[in-house]
Amino acid sequence: MIDPATNTPISIVGNAAESEIKGFEVELSALPVPDLILSTNIGYTDAEYTKVDPTAPITKNDKFPMTPEWTVTLSGQYEIPFRNLGNLIGRADYAYKTKIYYQPVNDPLSTQGGYGLLNSRLTFAHISDNWEVSVFGTNLTDKRHVITGLDGRSLGFALVQYARPREWGVSFRYSF
Repeated sequence: MIDPATNTPISIVGNAAESEIKGFEVELSALPVPDLILSTNIGYTDAEYTKVDPTAPITKNDKFPMTPEWTVTLSGQYEIPFRNLGNLIGRADYAYKTKIYYQPVNDPLSTQGGYGLLNSRLTFAHISDNWEVSVFGTNLTDKRHVITGLDGRSLGFALVQYARPREWGVSFRYSF
């Protein structure tokens, strides 16, 4: 907010609104065949402002920041015994979120449309359970998406931060 008398930015802390939040979350797992686990998680959030202070910059029509209406995760994991040496474990995950507003005032410059991410991992876990090695990939579809945003146009700028692009890697874990 800009102080009209001095034309300088000021911050005011207070309750801008009253709200009501409802929703649900469901988690399901299935073992359709030995060593295969399929899972899903579905979440729904209905968050709305019920009363807004007339001096607040938001309206009752604005959506809550950082609160997608729907989130859905699907995953599968398969484990194969590997020559009495350990287990080979393959896993894939897909996570989807609907539109996310990053600021209380739902400006398009600080908003991310719905998107999904695909990740996978292949792990060899030694039979001793002391060590494992994995190869993995994150954001396999190379989805460019915003993870935070700030509308500072009243100060002459708008800023968004993008998530990391597709990545591949290797990890090693040793327990002692």
